[in-house]
Amino acid sequence: MELHNLVEDEVIQIINEICDEQERSPTPAYETSPACRVDAACFVLNRVPPRYVSSARGFAHTMRDLAGNSQSRVDLVALAHEGLRRVSRNRRFYYGDPASLSSTSVGGPPAELSGPTFVFPVITG
Repeated sequence: MELHNLVEDEVIQIINEICDEQERSPTPAYETSPACRVDAACFVLNRVPPRYVSSARGFAHTMRDLAGNSQSRVDLVALAHEGLRRVSRNRRFYYGDPASLSSTSVGGPPAELSGPTFVFPVITG
């Protein structure tokens, strides 16, 4: 077995469950594109301690600990909602909206450029 962060699996599962539920909703509250899901997962993973394992035995012990701690799951769900809210509020041009891919708005590449381009993130704060 290779080195693996089990919290990453848990966070991705939670983000996917929330986004899948939002996609079924008639009025979704969050952006649910694959890029948005990855950004939200990064938001959560940068705020929680990792739980690395390198063996099947470590995997079993850590999974037992994670399954037995319902508060950590609640904390991850709350962080996932916060991450999805923030990511949805600060839409990027690569979130899958075809109209925004060709726009010249802040955060997106100009439509008239061809060839290699660099897109620098919008820094707010």
